[in-house]
Formats: sequence, C-alpha cells, structure tokens
Amino acid sequence: MYKLLIVDDENLVRVAFRTMVDYEQYGFTVCGTAADGEEALRLCAVEDPDLIITDIKMPRMDGITLIERLTAGGFTGKIVLISNYDDFDLVRQGMVLGAQDYLLKLTITTQEYTAMLGRMKQALDETMRRRRQDELARTALDKLERQQQAAFWQKLLLAPALNEGDVPQALFAAGPINLYLIQVVQYGEVMKVSSQQDMELLTYALLNIAAELLGPDILCQGPVAGGQYFVVTPAAPGRALEQGFLAQKLCSALTQYLNVTVAAFYQPALASPAALLAALARRRHMADRIFYLGGSAPIPLESLGPGGSWNINIPQFTAGICEALRCADLPGALAAVDAQLAACGQANVSRSEALHKWSAILLRLHERMEGFLLPGAVAEVSGRLDGLDTQAQLRALLHDLLRRVAAALRPDTGGAGAHEVEKTLQYIHAHIGEKITLAQLAKHVNFNETYLCTVFRARTGTSIVNYINQTKMEKAAECLRSGDVLLKTLAADLGFSDQFYFNKLFRKYYGISPTEYRKKQQDITSPQ
Repeated sequence: MYKLLIVDDENLVRVAFRTMVDYEQYGFTVCGTAADGEEALRLCAVEDPDLIITDIKMPRMDGITLIERLTAGGFTGKIVLISNYDDFDLVRQGMVLGAQDYLLKLTITTQEYTAMLGRMKQALDETMRRRRQDELARTALDKLERQQQAAFWQKLLLAPALNEGDVPQALFAAGPINLYLIQVVQYGEVMKVSSQQDMELLTYALLNIAAELLGPDILCQGPVAGGQYFVVTPAAPGRALEQGFLAQKLCSALTQYLNVTVAAFYQPALASPAALLAALARRRHMADRIFYLGGSAPIPLESLGPGGSWNINIPQFTAGICEALRCADLPGALAAVDAQLAACGQANVSRSEALHKWSAILLRLHERMEGFLLPGAVAEVSGRLDGLDTQAQLRALLHDLLRRVAAALRPDTGGAGAHEVEKTLQYIHAHIGEKITLAQLAKHVNFNETYLCTVFRARTGTSIVNYINQTKMEKAAECLRSGDVLLKTLAADLGFSDQFYFNKLFRKYYGISPTEYRKKQQDITSPQ
C-alpha cells in the first residue's frame, strides 16, 4: 500500500477527500491530513507519504511553498494540486516545480478522482520498479568491486616481497582502514577428516560471522591460504581501541559456533602504503605467536616481533630426564619437560629455534638411553616436529615419547608382585580424586602393607606415597593450565581436605605455588 497525505485548510474538504473512495481498493492508505503546509511538513517527516494531495491557497504556508520545501528536502513521491478556476497561474507554477497533476476543487467527481489515483499508482509503481532495478545494478556493481578488491588483497597478502609501489595510495582514498588476519590454528575433531565441501562451508560460515561482527561497512574479505582469512574495514576516527574488543568477540564466536581455535591478528587505522607494508612485514612473526597460543585469542599485529633466546644446558637437562626415567619417575620427567616448555614460552622463543633445540634434546636422549627407546621412536618424533603448529602439540608429542620410554624401562611384568603392582597403579589412577591410603591399596590387591611397599618400590623405583603425590600434582598442574578452577575446589577434587597442605605439596614438586604456576601459564598463553 502507498501512503497518501491530504492537505487543505478547510476541514469539510479534508473530510470529503478522506471519505470519497475506498482507498485500499486503489492501492492507497490515508496516513493523515493537514490544515496547512507547515503541518504537512511535520507529518511528512513522520509518515514519509508516497502521494500528497494539497490545496494551493492556504494560510501560514501555501501549496506552492510546500512543494518548494519538499523538493529541497529530497521528497521523491508524487504531488497533486487542488485548485479553483482562477488559480491557473499558480497551478502552472506548481507543475513547473514538480507537481504531477491537478484537480478542480468545485467540479471534481468520484470518477475523475479515482482516475487520478490510478494514474498516480501507475507512476509510483514505475518509480518503484526503476528503483529496484537501480538497487540491483548497484548491488551487482558493489559485488564486482568487492570481488576485484578481494582479488587485489589476496595477491597482496600472498606476495613474497613488497615495496610501496605495490600498494596504491588510492587504497586509502576514503580514509584509514582496519586490517584483520584470522588464522585457524586448530580445527575441531569433525573438521580434521572433512571433505573439500565441508572446508568450503567452513570458509563461508567463518566469513559470514566475521562480516556480522566486524561490519556493517566491510570493504572486502576472503581467504588467503593455509586456513588464513582477511577482512578489511573502514577505520572510524577515534575508535581504534574498539578493534581489539571486536577481535576478541570474533574469536569467541568462531570458537563457539565453528569449534575452531583461531588467532585474530588486527591492525587498526592504517592510513598509508608505508603503514600497511610495516604491518604486513610483521606477519612473518605470526607463526611464533601462534606456537604459544593456548586457545583462541586476539593479537595486535604491532605487538609481533623477534623472539627471545632459550638458554638451556641440553646435556644436563637430558641427564636429568634419563635419571628420572631410570628411577621410574615418569611424573618427574614430564614435569621437567613442562618446565622447559614454560621457559620457551616466557622467553617467546621463535618456533624454529624451539623445535630445533627440542630435536637436539631428543637425539641426546636417544644416545643416553642406550637402546631402551622403541625402535625408530626418536626418528619418528623428530620427523613430526616440523609439522607442529603449537606448543601444546609439541608437549603431547614429548609426553607420549617419555611414556613409551618409561614403559620400555619398566621391569619385567612377570614374577612375584607384578600383577599386584599393576593393579595398584590402576587403582591409584582410577581414584586420583580421593584420599588413597596404604591400607586401601593393600586390601585391594590382598597383600600385606609392608610387602606391597617393598614390591612396589622394587618395580617402580619410587614409594607408593611419592607416586600418589606425583600423580595428584601432575593432575593439579594440568587443571591449572586448562582453566580457572578455584584452588580450594581443585584441592578437594584431588582428595585433599587441607588446602594449605595441597599448596605445600605442589610447591615441593613444582618449586612454586599453584597460584604462581597458574599466573605463569596465563602469562605464557596471553597475547603480549
């Protein structure tokens, strides 16, 4: 339905026009009536009518002035004048100014009026049709322009080297821009074995979420390569700080809805080719920052830079690991590895240096273990190092290798007590959240307590109490790395009624308190 506004200074005329016909039958609905031009302008601001039927002569503001004011204000609807016989000059003036038709007030008939409504509806329909065509044309041009811009940015981001001549100044003609580079670090379990079509759907969904959160005025966006995507938006003056907040929202949304871990690198308010090239140059450090990423996170591009050094005495460290493994102290060996991984993160060591030194550690370990490693184990792990993207993946690989070494070093499972010790270990791991006593374990395997302690130490190289405490502390450290659990709750979940004793025991095994350990882990994984 088109909106119709009736304007006349005589109330009877307004009522007559309003009730003359069934407007809906002709595609109109009366949105209001006005007694003069000033009142009509106020109604136009609220109702935005499509057709205005107005008298020419009225107090305060006449019909001619009303047309002038409407035209100056960008009114795109139709106007029909109501005149008397002696108003011909004014009618002509109104038609010149933009009125589409006129009616003689004293002789108008219902037939003439409905014929005028038909003409106006036809004209409005034609205007609407052309407007839709123009919108479709603009949409098609905008789409083509976005595709061209996206192709340019893809070429720019894939170029091995750039200089200022490769970046046109016209890129910043409309003002500064914000650049986002979204890197998928880890896919959910389903996407790890997905088809090409699934990956295309993921790309479509990721870019749609990015457009919704970073829009509405996105200039262009698209994939780059290797799970990386870009988004370019106009930079509003004085709102650079908002980009970090938007990047954080984007990380949360992508993790929640697409089950992916992402790093959202961003650089706000780029205003020149030199500034853009400086931001793109810092991309070479993205892999180093991603390596220590513990979860989805926003990272300012300007915070990227060369990494620090990891000063480690490889022979001494390897000797300690070997000693722990030979004493069946697997938790101790794992804790030592975790401590050095933490040192890497604190120093922000580059990914290449970290992997190179861990490869050297593995080779040294192989030399010292004198054949106790499984055949090809070190070669297998070393070969997989280059393909690792995150420190979490490296940790999992190292832990797996140490567990295999520990299993290879474990005494022969035959002979007296072997079965009972295995049952004891299984019981400890199954009830790690409880307070485990020696009496419980002895009863579980039907051994005398003293004899069980003797057999257990002989076969594991450590005492039952120490093994329980090590296992509990390893579990505590894992929980502290993966969440914000309350220490009181964590202690209770691991069978400690006294949080003070839990803290003391944790410090004994890790050298720092649980609070300090968690803060250190947060510092490692938080963007600098």
